[in-house]
Amino acid sequence: KDLADVNFETYFVPLEQDLAADAAHWQLLKTALSKLQKSATEMALKPSWAWQEKDAEGKTECTGPVLASVLKEAMKKTALELDANKPFNEQDLKFRSFGIFLDHAKEHTICLVKCPVHRGNVWIHHKGNEDKLPTLESIEVRDKTQKEAEDSNA
Repeated sequence: KDLADVNFETYFVPLEQDLAADAAHWQLLKTALSKLQKSATEMALKPSWAWQEKDAEGKTECTGPVLASVLKEAMKKTALELDANKPFNEQDLKFRSFGIFLDHAKEHTICLVKCPVHRGNVWIHHKGNEDKLPTLESIEVRDKTQKEAEDSNA
């Protein structure tokens, strides 16, 4: 198709069925997010893309939210595991970008917050867990606790 023939006003407008709460890509998003959370919990060295806090015994735990930057790749991998003929691509669904896809996902599947410290990061969790998303205060507490732990180990 020649670019002169493309109507860009409607080209990146998701179809009604793609915005529906029961659309398959929202379930894919939930599944990929759950897999990331599970893998972060099981890893011996906790990944930087998962929210980390120290528990009462000083052990590092991943408590849920993950960075959006790893979620897209996880969705692609999960989609291929489910059906190799149906790879995930938000632009095939007529979302202009992954960020716009996530904005629509807030209505059905996830909650998210832009990191108040590292503004390029977006933390994502399952809908209903808004209270578990990082805040400026929780980041400061986590960073202070980590620094104290490092100082006591030195």
